[in-house]
Amino acid sequence: MGGSGLVAILFTDLVGSTDLATRHGDAAADVLRRDHFSHLREALASTGGTEIKTIGDSLMASFAGASDALAGAVAMQRAVERHNRRIRDSRLEMRVGVSVGDASYEDGDWFGTPVVEASHLCALIWRRQAV
Repeated sequence: MGGSGLVAILFTDLVGSTDLATRHGDAAADVLRRDHFSHLREALASTGGTEIKTIGDSLMASFAGASDALAGAVAMQRAVERHNRRIRDSRLEMRVGVSVGDASYEDGDWFGTPVVEASHLCALIWRRQAV
């Protein structure tokens, strides 16, 4: 069943996941990825987000409004920072993109301008530089 409406879309991307696999091996990198998604899902649950899908090391989620999506993004970023304080030799970096607008919902997935924008914004974010 389909539909359409105003939605906030969030995309994440785990930066350097190929490098993680090279440094730690595929099995260890897979454990890190699963742990990472687990923390992102906890952040989604605490901020009212809905997981739409994962693709490789990326996650797509929807929210009812912009403020919820931004709260979700902040909660996810904080989860990554907690991971980095706990496990210093396997630091993670994550990009996040958020967009709000009218979209179509079909077969458990969202389609439309906010999906494309959130994905592109996530892809445009450069690695954070140490100051």
